[in-house]
Amino acid sequence: MSVLLVGCTGFLGQALLYQLLTRTPHKLFLVCRRKYGLPPRRRVALIMKKLGLENLTQRVRAIPIKYDTESFDLAMNPHHQHMIRNEASILINALADTRVSTGIKRAIETNTSFALQWLQFFKSCLDAKKYIYIS
Repeated sequence: MSVLLVGCTGFLGQALLYQLLTRTPHKLFLVCRRKYGLPPRRRVALIMKKLGLENLTQRVRAIPIKYDTESFDLAMNPHHQHMIRNEASILINALADTRVSTGIKRAIETNTSFALQWLQFFKSCLDAKKYIYIS
């Protein structure tokens, strides 16, 4: 079983990441965007280090997936899209923008529109079983 975790770098996402890696054998697809000049793979590596999840078994089960919030074609490479569509059976959407400075339009996009778009993507997964939205 594989889990697609959207919003893995936020406060709640990091807690979910820790629990999933320490308490389950599942493969995790960790959706992450480029931020502060750091590519997703590096951001996930830093979070894993911060959480004390540096052992090889946990790193191999955690696959960073890059996406772009500016255009929701997911901007994932085709290999990752194919892998997720064939393997993901659970999607946990913990993506949220809680900053007041973001502006109402961007907050609505992040907190509602993107959630619907992830749901639509997840419906195309061959083994889709559960969609969990945390806001």
